[in-house]
Amino acid sequence: MTDAGGTGPAGAVRSGRKRFLVMVRAGPESLHPLWLGEPGKRDFDILVSAYSPNAPRPQAPGVTYVDIPGWKVSGYRQTFDREWERISQYTHVALLDDDLETDAETISKCFRDGAALELDVWQPSLTHDSYFTYAAFLHNPAFKVRYTNFIEMMCPFFSRDALSRARGLFGLGYEAAIDLVWCKLWEDNRFRCAILDQVRVRHTRPVAALAHVNGFADGKRYEDDIDALLSETHQTFRGNVVYSAVTADGHALDSRLAIALRYLPVAGGVVATPVPKRRYLKVWQDSVRHVLTRPINLGYFDVEAFLARRRHSAGSPAGSLR
Repeated sequence: MTDAGGTGPAGAVRSGRKRFLVMVRAGPESLHPLWLGEPGKRDFDILVSAYSPNAPRPQAPGVTYVDIPGWKVSGYRQTFDREWERISQYTHVALLDDDLETDAETISKCFRDGAALELDVWQPSLTHDSYFTYAAFLHNPAFKVRYTNFIEMMCPFFSRDALSRARGLFGLGYEAAIDLVWCKLWEDNRFRCAILDQVRVRHTRPVAALAHVNGFADGKRYEDDIDALLSETHQTFRGNVVYSAVTADGHALDSRLAIALRYLPVAGGVVATPVPKRRYLKVWQDSVRHVLTRPINLGYFDVEAFLARRRHSAGSPAGSLR
């Protein structure tokens, strides 16, 4: 491991470390160099977990590189295992995909705003010219904050408590679907997870473009992991549901009808989207329908009890792969 800030042994916590940490599983075309900015104006350190030896390695204070080949989720698990003493000292940690186009100012704002709202799991909204899966995550100018039951794996931000609770999920052996349960790790899960519309990032690569790099090959599909995890955990997932929000002018909204009516501006993003127009409008319609009709589905998932039962039935250490 190399520490570009290099003021002590590799992995040692520097006295000048920041409150926030960004982690990224980086490949040859990783965009993390765009996130560095000026060190004095960046509110976060960066831990680059490179799955490829050809990942870019610009040197800057507060930037650390570790080489961990392999898939995305299992690679994060290995990074946690190696670096947890250091990672756990940050108050908040973000796991950003390496194809996100953004900058240090935007990432810093996302950290600060989420921390100020005392959120546990959150993410920025996506620009309308982003590749995406769920239209709920696209930027909606009608809002500042939208409280939701689901934050996807593309760019989640975690409180220290949330990442500590979610850490065991990364060792289950699934390369998808663990994001379906990490908003359900408390006895009271409402208002812990949100989309920040005052912050936008651009997702530059088509969704699943690197599926083969993350273990989805030879007929294995994302849906296989989703079905298996939901079955094993006895959980359900019926889509992203926004159930409360703060409007752009600062008014709280708890009426799901009032929230849904403010989704019209997102439909206008069809002119900028890189995905097929018909698909964009279909997924946008789904997001409105989910706000109006779907259950919030935020029942408590006791991850520690689940992991204990799994260890007992498998007779294996915590976090072992399936």
